[in-house]
Amino acid sequence: QIEEIQEKIKLYVPNVSLGKARKILENNHFVVISGIPGIGKTTLAEMLIYRYLNDGYALIKVTQNAQEALDLYDKNKMQIIYYDDFLGRAFLQDKLNKNEDQTLVTLIKEAQKRKNLRLIMTTREFVLQQARNFSETLHYSDINLSKYIVDLEQYTKLIRAQILYNHLYYSALPDKLKTALLEEKTYRTIVNHRNYNPRIIETMCNA
Repeated sequence: QIEEIQEKIKLYVPNVSLGKARKILENNHFVVISGIPGIGKTTLAEMLIYRYLNDGYALIKVTQNAQEALDLYDKNKMQIIYYDDFLGRAFLQDKLNKNEDQTLVTLIKEAQKRKNLRLIMTTREFVLQQARNFSETLHYSDINLSKYIVDLEQYTKLIRAQILYNHLYYSALPDKLKTALLEEKTYRTIVNHRNYNPRIIETMCNA
């Protein structure tokens, strides 16, 4: 996981989302990063993680459920818990079965009260809304979900162009294909497109 994050750093273009999400994380010790698919939630989470790793935190990556995080957490260590797509990619009711919603609340409360613990979770915005409508535990919990929404407005034309440039520069695409984007400034069509999405850029540049 750490090696993967280091590999992505060279492609990352800093924007306002990093500072805002970090502020929420520092103030509340946890943050829920939401947004549409492919908008950059995971990348933002990984950039936050990298900063905490540099501060001496150890990473716990959750792959199954919230209980896994609670089992691996050590109160005597500086740790950052990362739970990607914590509600699933397309919300299914059985994702919150077996008291998963209650365990999530317990995990969040644990992060809130521990100075040496940080919790980062990502989800698709529509999935989060479905989960809160379905689960009384999440809906009526006294926890104010420290949510940060990643949206397209955060990607200015300059940032869009820099993301495209970074992916092209480090890609294995033939030079003739890269040059084709410069001819008659074709790259502008991509940068200005209303459906611009960082994941599409990544897929396009992946030989």
